[in-house]
Amino acid sequence: MRLSPAVQARFREAEMSSERDWIEVAVDVQREVLARFGLPPTEVNLEMLRRQATSETSLYVKYNRAARGHLRVGDLAPDRDKKSDYLLFYIEEAHAIDEWPISSGRYNPSGEPVSVRQPRTLEERVEVCKSMLEVYGLTEAGFETAVDDPSEGNLFSETYKPWPIRMYVVEGSRITFISEPEACAHDVGKLRDFLEQRHGGGVI
Repeated sequence: MRLSPAVQARFREAEMSSERDWIEVAVDVQREVLARFGLPPTEVNLEMLRRQATSETSLYVKYNRAARGHLRVGDLAPDRDKKSDYLLFYIEEAHAIDEWPISSGRYNPSGEPVSVRQPRTLEERVEVCKSMLEVYGLTEAGFETAVDDPSEGNLFSETYKPWPIRMYVVEGSRITFISEPEACAHDVGKLRDFLEQRHGGGVI
């Protein structure tokens, strides 16, 4: 149902709106699934439906790469390049069209949905990364960029578990801050507070 052209069109419409986004459409679809089976779309039933998404064929389970990982505050940062203050690391697509599409073009300058298949080789991911840098004007900005190699098992992603987003602070060689999601989001304010407390005012 979620992969049907009709639902994908609803995702796209929501992502072009300033009042809705794709996650609201996803909740609407969940309510429709309950109604199709004669169940009232209450919050209790919605939660039960989400908890039942545990089979290997479930879209949410099959392509949800979000995980806490093994790194903790105080651990040595694996393979840290001490020369880099900022490093853009390109990992798996969050919503590849062959895995978990949402037909979103919300942040695409062209306004068109981003349609990218999940790269299976380093060469494929490098090409997608280059396209992203060009589309968002990051090539000229001179961001130092690395690409996680899918043929090697996505080692960076497996180590740092950044999918879909996670923020780290590394000082010296040790991790001093790891963001944790709350209500499916990461609070940048907590990172700012941490940096200001640790290093004084003036942190943007």
